Amino acid sequence: MPESMTGAQYLARSLVEYGVTHVFFMEAVGRHTLIELEALGVTRIMAHSEKAAAYMADGYARATGRVGVCMAQSVGAANLAAGLQDAYLARSPVLAVTGHKPIPQLHRNAYQEVDHRPLFAAVTRFSASVETAPELPFLLRQAMREASAPTPLPVHLDLAGLTAELVERGEVTEPVVAETRHGRAPAYRSMPDAEDVAAAARLIDAAERPIAVLGAGAVVGAAAQPLRALAASGIPIAYGLDAKGLIEDSLDPVVGVVGNYSAPYANRIVHEADLVLYVGSDTSDMSTGNWRVVRPDAVVVQIDADATELARNFPGAHGLLGDAGLALTALVERLGRRDRSAWCERAMSLRREWLAEVEPLRKSSASPITVERLCSELERVLPANALLVADTGHSGIWTGTHVALTRPGQRYLRAAGSLGWSLPASLGAQAALPDTPVVCFCGDGAFYYHLPELETARRWNIPVTVVVNNNSALGQDIPGVREAYGGRNGRTQDLTLFEPVDFARVTEGFGCRGVRVEDPGDIAPAIEAGIASGVPNVVDVATDPEPRAPAAWFPPA
Repeated sequence: MPESMTGAQYLARSLVEYGVTHVFFMEAVGRHTLIELEALGVTRIMAHSEKAAAYMADGYARATGRVGVCMAQSVGAANLAAGLQDAYLARSPVLAVTGHKPIPQLHRNAYQEVDHRPLFAAVTRFSASVETAPELPFLLRQAMREASAPTPLPVHLDLAGLTAELVERGEVTEPVVAETRHGRAPAYRSMPDAEDVAAAARLIDAAERPIAVLGAGAVVGAAAQPLRALAASGIPIAYGLDAKGLIEDSLDPVVGVVGNYSAPYANRIVHEADLVLYVGSDTSDMSTGNWRVVRPDAVVVQIDADATELARNFPGAHGLLGDAGLALTALVERLGRRDRSAWCERAMSLRREWLAEVEPLRKSSASPITVERLCSELERVLPANALLVADTGHSGIWTGTHVALTRPGQRYLRAAGSLGWSLPASLGAQAALPDTPVVCFCGDGAFYYHLPELETARRWNIPVTVVVNNNSALGQDIPGVREAYGGRNGRTQDLTLFEPVDFARVTEGFGCRGVRVEDPGDIAPAIEAGIASGVPNVVDVATDPEPRAPAAWFPPA
C-alpha cells in the first residue's frame, strides 16, 4: 500500500522537492501546509498585504529563476491576483495558492466570496480549482510545468476551504512525484531550426548597420556569453529595461536602454539601423517606441522561445524559434566577418555626446539634489555583485539611463509597470539571495505603497538598502497635470504633490536604519554604510521635483 498523507503534507513535501526555500503569504491561508513547511526548513514570510506577498514571490522568482510561491485566503484572492499583474507582464514564474469556499456554499452569497476564475484569468497561464485532496498531485505538477515553460508565466491553484483547509486535511495516497526540473524556468531549452539560423546569418551578414535589441527572454536564456561575442563582432547591443545588466554597459558597442524609457540618443541609433535583431524581446510599445523607432524598410530578425511572438508586431520578420541563449550562440557561429567599425563609432559617438551633455548634472552640487547626481553616486558605489531593483516610471528611466552597470556580476530587476512593486520585490530577492547586496531604487510615491513591509524586513532582518528619490511628489505626472489644466487656474498640486516627509525618521520608527541626505556629498557614504550595515535600511535623498527624467527621441510622424 502506498503511504497515505494529508494534502498539506503532500503540498509541503512537493514544494521542497521543487526547490522552494521561501513562501510569502498573508494570513490566514494554508496553516497546515505552513506548519509542514516549517518542519522541512522552508522560511515562511508573512507580509502585510496580499499584493506585497505576490510582489515578494515575483522578486524571489526573477532573482533566482526558481518558481516563487505566494498564498492568500479566499477573501484575499482578489488582492493576490492584482499583485500577479507585474509578474505576468514580466514573464515571471510564480505559483499563487488561494482558498475558496466549498462547492455547496458557492453561488449562495457566501460570506466574503467572489468568483476567483475571472480574477486570475488575465494574469496567469494556468488556473485550476482543487476541490479534493486526490486532485492535488496532478494539478500541482501541471501548474509547475506551466510556470516553468520556455516563456515563464504565473499560475494559480484555488484550494477548497476558506483557508484551503479542506484540501489540506484530505487524504492523498499518491507518493510525492515532483518533476524537479520544473522548479526552475525555463525547464526546457530548445534549439532553433538550422535552416532558419543560416537564413538569419545571411540577412545579418548582408546588413551594413545591424543592431541587436535584448528583452527578458535573453535573460531567461542566459544569453550573456553569445552577446559578448556578438558585440565583439561589431554589432551594437541595445536592450529594453527588462534586459539591463545582462551585458556590461561599459562594453563597446553597448548602446544602452531603448524604447519609451531610453536616453535621447538610443532610439536614434535603432532608427538608423538597416537590420534589427530582437533577442527574447516581446517587441512591445515600450521596447520599440510605440513601434515607430524601427525604420519601415529595416529587416527584422526575431529570436523567441514562444512561436506566437515571432512577427507579432513586425509582419514578415524572420523568426528563430528557440531558447535565446542557444539560438544566439548558434547564430553567432554562422556569422561572417565584416568591418562595421564606422557604424559602431557612429553609435558610440551619439552615446558619448549625450553623456557629456548630462555630465554637469551628474556632478551638480545643487540643493535640492539633482537626480542625475543621485544616480551618479549610486553607480559609483554599487558593489560588483549587487542586484539593483527599480520601481516603474521615472525610477526605471533614471536607473536605466543614468546608472551604468559595468561589472559582470551586477544585475538589474525593474517593475513591469506596477507602482510600489520594488520594495516588496527587493525583499523577496534579498531573502532568496542572502549573500547578494540588494539595492532598491524608488520614488517617494512608490515607497508609500508598501511602507509596512519595513516591519517585515526588520522581523526577518532582510538587509535591503532602499534608496528613496524623495521629491515629495509624483514627479513624473507633474507635466501631464499641467498640460491637462491648459492654463486654467486651479490647484494642480492636489493631483501630484505630497507633504514633505522625512522617511529616515519613519524608518527608524519601524526599527530599521534610516539616513536622511540633503547634501549630495553625503549620498555615496550613506549608501555604502547602508549596504555594509547588514540590516534593512533606507537612504532618504531630498531631490528636486521639477527636473524630468530623460525624454526618449522618436522619429517625426
